[in-house]
Amino acid sequence: MIERFVKRFDAARETLKAKYLAEPPSSYDDIVKDVVGIVSDPEVDSDPDVDRIVKVDHGDYQGMLLFVIGGSGYQPHSYWVTDVSYGSCSGCDTLQRINDMTDRDEAAGDCVTLALHLVQSMKQVTGGGE
Repeated sequence: MIERFVKRFDAARETLKAKYLAEPPSSYDDIVKDVVGIVSDPEVDSDPDVDRIVKVDHGDYQGMLLFVIGGSGYQPHSYWVTDVSYGSCSGCDTLQRINDMTDRDEAAGDCVTLALHLVQSMKQVTGGGE
């Protein structure tokens, strides 16, 4: 777990919940983009870049989504990865279950928790250039 990312996330938690109350995320991609936007510091060249998110998905009805996020700056040497497992029904897919909820406040809170788990599972991969 990258502590500075969790701290940045905690500082933005209520703003993210308000965003999800107004418009629930429709995909894991949306949540990852929000997470990267929150944890990144534009003043730090090697922090994750919201415009450099690549999704790997070799599943069909279920599987794992692997998100690889390049660092900002010219020719990044730092990358981050985070992942989420998904399924084909609301019984085995977290986001589908959340989107089926009728209590919008609870659903928004659960989306924030899902986003936090993505932050907590982020790992940095650094190339030989640093």
